[in-house]
Amino acid sequence: MTRRGVEERLRAALDARAGLITPQSLPPGAPPGARRWGARHVRRTALAVAGAALATLALCLLLLPGRDNR
Repeated sequence: MTRRGVEERLRAALDARAGLITPQSLPPGAPPGARRWGARHVRRTALAVAGAALATLALCLLLLPGRDNR
């Protein structure tokens, strides 16, 4: 079978399949809802907060004067 024949058969099959879809056969769309926090979003936020806390702790340890142990 030639490439052109395959393309014509595929195009005819897709056109036939598209003809089966009508506006009445489509279900109504779901209304937009509140966004849920997925595990990835929670993990990313937790890592950002932990990173900020570690950076603050590192700055405090480096910049604040240390104790003299005499």
